[in-house]
Amino acid sequence: MKKVLRDGPFNRISRDVIKDKHLSLKAKGLLTLILGLPDDWVFTIAGLQEFVQEGREALLSTMRELIEKGYAVRETTRAENGRFCPDDYSFYEIPFSFSPQTENPSTDITVVDMRDTENPEAEKQQQLRSIESISNPIKKEKIERLLADPLFTNVWKKLTASPKWAPKTPAQVQFELESLSGFEPDEATALAQNALERQWWNIVHPDSSKKIVEKVKKERQKPLVINPPMPREPEPSPEERERKNRAAFVSMAHQFYEEVKKEKRIKAIADLPVAEVFDHLLELGVIAPTEEHLEAVKKEESTKGQCAAKRKLLEQIFTAWEAEGRELTIPSE
Repeated sequence: MKKVLRDGPFNRISRDVIKDKHLSLKAKGLLTLILGLPDDWVFTIAGLQEFVQEGREALLSTMRELIEKGYAVRETTRAENGRFCPDDYSFYEIPFSFSPQTENPSTDITVVDMRDTENPEAEKQQQLRSIESISNPIKKEKIERLLADPLFTNVWKKLTASPKWAPKTPAQVQFELESLSGFEPDEATALAQNALERQWWNIVHPDSSKKIVEKVKKERQKPLVINPPMPREPEPSPEERERKNRAAFVSMAHQFYEEVKKEKRIKAIADLPVAEVFDHLLELGVIAPTEEHLEAVKKEESTKGQCAAKRKLLEQIFTAWEAEGRELTIPSE
């Protein structure tokens, strides 16, 4: 027995049922009773008689009303050997024809007539026609959802064009598509891909299909990492950071000297890195400007002005070295 509740597994019922003027008090009471039964309870008219004082005919009449109003659906299926399986029931808090599961509810629904209790076979055939008229719009919607999925469509086209499937009639292909409509698009895609790789005549197999679907569900449940963090390098030690800074200063100093030799100036670059190279060379004793020059730098009031003065002074020192034929030599520390 299947129950379709909107608020979860609670023993309560929607106000829509209570306020439905088209539903009799007996039908409201029976639906309330059924929705409060356990999910694994096997629905039968005889079983309901254990809870109420009504007779079988009264219960059948009330069940007909629930089915006519869309609060219940009775389904009959066949086993692989062709025999009928026990009836299965679905009960809804809101009428099936107005269920949010179908955006365009079908108004042409054949109601199951439960009065013919003397001929079970005829009753079952009538039930099958009724369920087919109800389920066809749902099947169509599910099939359209599958065919709208680009991944599924790509595999489906390859499968239907494969040599194994070439002899299939359109009805047989449609049957296979309907069998896939009961699965989610990613599950149906995996099943179709498996049939394509194995060149199977049928897509859904009792054992293998279950394993494939379970695998897809597990993959779906894995947490999605949109931007996985990149592995970070360990922070360098203070000694390593100092060594890299010295290497960078030495490299820039040689670059600046070569530019002065060729262009008579340090080419376009910010004053700050030039000033840092100046300080580094001064600290190592590579350059030895006069006190007057250093005082002139210190007289600059702003940091920007001091950096510009250091740049100009370094260009003068390198120009003098180039005229003397002297090379830049920086001792290792």
